[in-house]
Amino acid sequence: MRLTRSAVVLLALAVTATAVTAVHAHDRSLYSRLGGRPAITAVVEDFVGNVARDNRINGFFANADIARLKRLLVQQICAGAGGPCTYEGRSMREAHRGMGVGDRHFKALVDDLIKSLNKFNVPQREQRELLGLLGPMRKDVVQPQPKARAAHASSTSTQERSLYARLGGRPAITAVVDDFVANVAADKRINGFFGNTDIPRLKRLLVQQICAGSGGPCTYEGRSMRETHRGLDVRNQDFDALVQDLVKSLNKLNVPEREQGELLGLLGPMRKDVVQAKGAVHGQAEGMTRN
Repeated sequence: MRLTRSAVVLLALAVTATAVTAVHAHDRSLYSRLGGRPAITAVVEDFVGNVARDNRINGFFANADIARLKRLLVQQICAGAGGPCTYEGRSMREAHRGMGVGDRHFKALVDDLIKSLNKFNVPQREQRELLGLLGPMRKDVVQPQPKARAAHASSTSTQERSLYARLGGRPAITAVVDDFVANVAADKRINGFFGNTDIPRLKRLLVQQICAGSGGPCTYEGRSMRETHRGLDVRNQDFDALVQDLVKSLNKLNVPEREQGELLGLLGPMRKDVVQAKGAVHGQAEGMTRN
C-alpha cells in the first residue's frame, strides 16, 4: 500500500503528538501542573483558613497581617514551583527567629496544608513535590528554645495564651461575627432591632469589641453599650436570643467549650447596659448595637 504525501505528514504528526503526550507531564513545571497562580491562590486561601481554626498553631498568627501573609505564601509557592514569581519576604530563619516553633507546630502546619490540597483534589504526585519544597524549611522554621524557656512554655503556654489567640485571632473572630450577624438577620425574635443598621459597620465594631475584650491588638471605636441601647426597649429575652444566635455560630465553627465560656463571660456584664426595657413592645431603631 502506498502512502500519499499528505498521509505521511499526518502519520508524522500523529507520532509526534504521541511522543509529546508521553513526555509532557514530565516537562511541565510543578507550577503549571498545580494550575498556576489562580489555583495556588485558592489553596493558600483555604490553608490560611485552616490555620486560623487550628488551636495547635493559630496563636502564632494572632498579630499577623493576614493579607500580606497570603500574598507572601502565594509568592513563595509560585517561585518554588517554577512559576514567574519573586518571593519578597524575609528568610524563613529570620521570620521565625524567637517564635519558639516546635516540630509539632511544623507538623500541624503541614497537616493543614494537606487538608487544603486534598480539598482541591491536587494529585498525589504534585502534593509530594510541593511538600518536598517545604521539607528543607523545617530546620529554619523549627528553632530550639533555650531550656529554661522551653520548660516554662510547656507548662504554661495554654494558660498564658490570650483568649484572642486561642480563638484564632482576627480572622477567626471575623468568621464568627459574619455567621452571627447572619443568624441575627434570620431571627424574627430580634431582627427588627437591626432594620436600619449599617451592617458592614456593625460587623467591624463587633470584631473590634470581641478582639479588644479577648486581649487582642484592637481598639473598640464604638459608643458605650448603655448609650448605644438607650431607648431601644431591649428585654431580657431579646438579649438571650442574641446570645443563642452567637452560641449557634460558635458551635458551627467548632470553638471549644472553654473559649466559648470565656467569651460569653465577657458579654454577661453587658446585660445591665443593653437591657433597658420599660415596656413589652420592641422599639424600632437602627440596631441593637447601632454605634
